[in-house]
Amino acid sequence: MKKKSFLFCLVLSSFVFLTPVYAKDNGTNIRYASKIENSGWTDSVINGAPSGTAGKALKLEALKVNLENQEYSGNIEYRSQLQKYGWESTWKKNGEITGTNEGLRLEAIQIRLTG
Repeated sequence: MKKKSFLFCLVLSSFVFLTPVYAKDNGTNIRYASKIENSGWTDSVINGAPSGTAGKALKLEALKVNLENQEYSGNIEYRSQLQKYGWESTWKKNGEITGTNEGLRLEAIQIRLTG
């Protein structure tokens, strides 16, 4: 399979919306959850469903993303721009947490598919 790499940059405020991604109806899903100020982790959702809060002015503090039911090799990798720190230097992958436990807001996120 031809190697593909995609880079997405989403500006985030108090919630996250991811664009649905489907790969030839093979059942591959993108599953993600958000850590929200004063609320902790949300339940995980898939394929473009909203994750976080709307209209509550709460910070998005962390995010974890993974692919499930993969038919092809590769990973989903992501990193965040963090309040006070800037861009994380390392890419996270497959359910690792991007963000901090310091109550800082995620200001942007980059996501790429590799494989």
